[in-house]
Amino acid sequence: MSKYIADVRDGKLSLETVNCIIQHIAKHLVVTEIPEVILNSGNKITHKLTDLPIYLVKGNKSWAGIAVCFPGNKEDLQTENISTPYIRSILYPILELSRRVKTNEHGRFECIYIIGENISEVLLRKFRLLKFITKNLIVLSRNIIPLADPPIAIKEVSHGKINEDFVQKSLCLKLRSPEGLSIPTRSGNINVGYIKHELKTHCGTKNPEKLDILGYDKDDGSLIAFEIKGPTCSRVELENLFLQGFEHQNWVEENKRAIKLFYEGPRRRTINVPKRPRLLLGFFGESVPELFFDLRRQAEREDKDLKIDFVRLSLDMFNEIYVNRFPDPDSLACLMTPKPNQWSLRGDPYLWEDMSNHLAMTKLPELMEDLISIIEKTFLETTGKPISLENSFHVQKYSHGGMSSGHIDPEFWRNTLIPLFIDRYQQYCGGKQEPTPIKLEKRK
Repeated sequence: MSKYIADVRDGKLSLETVNCIIQHIAKHLVVTEIPEVILNSGNKITHKLTDLPIYLVKGNKSWAGIAVCFPGNKEDLQTENISTPYIRSILYPILELSRRVKTNEHGRFECIYIIGENISEVLLRKFRLLKFITKNLIVLSRNIIPLADPPIAIKEVSHGKINEDFVQKSLCLKLRSPEGLSIPTRSGNINVGYIKHELKTHCGTKNPEKLDILGYDKDDGSLIAFEIKGPTCSRVELENLFLQGFEHQNWVEENKRAIKLFYEGPRRRTINVPKRPRLLLGFFGESVPELFFDLRRQAEREDKDLKIDFVRLSLDMFNEIYVNRFPDPDSLACLMTPKPNQWSLRGDPYLWEDMSNHLAMTKLPELMEDLISIIEKTFLETTGKPISLENSFHVQKYSHGGMSSGHIDPEFWRNTLIPLFIDRYQQYCGGKQEPTPIKLEKRK
């Protein structure tokens, strides 16, 4: 008999984490002991399983099932103590118990809860075998408990040190606003709300791995794994972002029921469990590493429901954080990086960013005349005013402080920025076309 089995039988292991998790489940569902008649009907369930705390969970047919609890702290639950042969020996009894509950209680009982302070990846690999039989395997460990706590207070961030921590907290402040944070994606803008940041996911070699930001789509309820890199990240750190984010997105997919249970309970509808979690990768820079597009195509080809978006992070003159789309390859927005070195009025750089988002999926036209026409049309759509106006005008959404805040200078766009577009277009197309004179009718 292993030391773990003996310590469980003798009641030597702590039930603190197990009881904490059970108490939280009991806030939303009915948790009772398994009736003796179920345990003893037919062949008696092996003591290796019945020595563990096991419960019946009812109260909502989609969340009903059995809960198998593993006492002890992280050290007790290490694989050298709780061996894989032991786990294998209780897998069949767990399935048999689940079958008996369905038969005797006359319900769906499609969930098996595995509860313990630390469920290592080695043990989890064995428990995943239960998914061949049961519809929902829900693993509840100490990592999930913080989701039941009130959000951590995030005060105004200091602009003294512009690093990844500053960027993360700035994004979280926007996510926690009533309307959430609007993020442009390939399928349109989504409004993202806040759940948690720095959420522990996997055990690391030294420190636990953490998901930068966990959010949700306020429109369809899908969970969102938002991985970010700061403005000074190294090339190696950026190159690791995709695979790191992909791993965390998979963790969210596996644990989305646990996340919902602890964040809001089964009855609220903020989180839509059937929805596939989305992955957002946010970083600074003018372009996306080419391999990222290949990785995304491959991942989405294998999983048609998977959505991965690259989010371009930037700071304005006041160190305010902004999120935009990276331009698609060969899109007109490719001509908008880098930004101009100088601006006329303070609303112009915000209009530039807005137009870049609008043009991120617009293919570069074959003719320069079409290029100018698209820019004029986008200017009108984003500002509500034609680029041919003689005088400057104000747009409220581009007001972010300063004397000329929110003001747009159409003359600057006609005489400086459109020629910049033309020059970059010629360079991009290999200089095959001659510049076209700009003839714009002035309107008051």
